[in-house]
Amino acid sequence: LGFGECQPMRLLPKLIDNPNKKSEKQRSTSNNRNLSSLSNTNNSKIQIQSIVLKRDCNVDVDPKHISDRREWATAHYHSYYNPHCLFELEIRWLVATSCILGDLITQWSLRTGTILGSNQVAFHLIPIPCDPFAEFDALRGKITK
Repeated sequence: LGFGECQPMRLLPKLIDNPNKKSEKQRSTSNNRNLSSLSNTNNSKIQIQSIVLKRDCNVDVDPKHISDRREWATAHYHSYYNPHCLFELEIRWLVATSCILGDLITQWSLRTGTILGSNQVAFHLIPIPCDPFAEFDALRGKITK
C-alpha cells in the first residue's frame, strides 16, 4: 500500500477532538495523476494536495473519575494506519496523576487484543519512553528533589 492509500486510524479508544489546535501538515503531489494530466493538456497546473501526517487530541486520563480533579493529556498520533508499518502514539501529560495514566495505558494495551475478537489482534501497544536517555520510568518513578 502506498502512503496515500492507507485508511484513517479509527481504533483509538475515547479520544476527544480539539478543534482549536492546528495539525502538522505536509504538502505532496500524487505522482501518477499529476503526470498524466500534464501529458494530456499543456495548460494544466500541478495540483498540490495537502496530507495531514500527524494529528493531536485531548485524552480523558481518568474516565472512571477516580481522582477528585479533572485530569487530561494530549495524544499525538499518525493520521493514517498501515498494518505493515509502525504506528506512533505519543502521550504528553502534565495535568494527570502518573498512576492513573499508567493504569489507562495498561487498559489500552489489554483492550487491543479484544477489539476484533479473541483470535485476531488489531495491534500491539508497547509503552516506550519518548526520551531514549531517561534515567527512570516517568510513570512509576519517584519524585526527587
